[in-house]
Amino acid sequence: MTAGAAHPGGCTIGARPIDIHVDALKALGIDFFSGKEISTCGRCDDALSAAGQIKGGQVLLKFPSVGATENLMIAASCCEEKTVIINAAREPEICDLQSFLQKCGVNISGAGTPVITVYGTVKPNKNVIHRVIPDRIEACTYITCAALCGDDVFIKKCDPRYVSLLIKILRKCGAAIDCGNESIRVKKCITSESYKKQQFIKTGPHPMVATDMQPLLTVLAACTGCFCAIEETVFANRFKHVDELCRMGAKLYVSGDFILCGGASKLKPAIVYASDLRCGAALVTAALCAEGVSVVSDPCDYIMRGYNAPEKKLAGAEAYIVKLP
Repeated sequence: MTAGAAHPGGCTIGARPIDIHVDALKALGIDFFSGKEISTCGRCDDALSAAGQIKGGQVLLKFPSVGATENLMIAASCCEEKTVIINAAREPEICDLQSFLQKCGVNISGAGTPVITVYGTVKPNKNVIHRVIPDRIEACTYITCAALCGDDVFIKKCDPRYVSLLIKILRKCGAAIDCGNESIRVKKCITSESYKKQQFIKTGPHPMVATDMQPLLTVLAACTGCFCAIEETVFANRFKHVDELCRMGAKLYVSGDFILCGGASKLKPAIVYASDLRCGAALVTAALCAEGVSVVSDPCDYIMRGYNAPEKKLAGAEAYIVKLP
């Protein structure tokens, strides 16, 4: 059996190769052929087990990619043999996928650690009901907005366990945050006078700071001066928001893999360009911090691709946002 797919697109944040995915699935006996516009894959006949299934084995990921780990978990679930994934991603979404697969009857364990073991099943359970965990990056976005310019903001249906590192960072910057079972209340926002000390932030695989949080933390650095430097270690070109924030008066500089902050700035309104999803979220956050009307140009609907009706949710916190056609 073969299947085909167009080459992936997505946000322009640097090189985004799929070699980790391809190499991992090849280790399970799946073959790939890549053309200019499409990639095809299928079972490699000489690598199949007698049952005609994908073969199991030990797979070492050269980087703990979330997508590659998820692909491996699902593929290994279709194999009767034992599969061991080494250097697996440890993000909460990996644990959630494991929970779902277990409900489907898959013998899988280890999610949340660097080693995941899958025995799989050829007859999965049907009619499985599973509640997907809340989007932690969406929650982080609204928490950061509230910490920067909110006034006693209550965020519902988010799990504090999945955003605990951000909460720790924001509290160190001077925010007052209370956590419930599935809610977070930002009682006091951060000011340039309230943060306790400057911090150094470095992105990386979980449990480090998520790369998707870097643009939002850059806004925090620009507004408060809380961070002397932010190091981006995941994507090579995730800095396009910096120039746009500088249009709004931010004192930011890029040097290699680092964003350097020259101190707190009072942001001013401007017309800015969202070149990717998280860049757009960061610029909306910055616009909420600036006094006056800003325009965030989002020609590819990047923001709406990653957030469900953000203008309506932020309006609940008295933010005035108009989505132009």
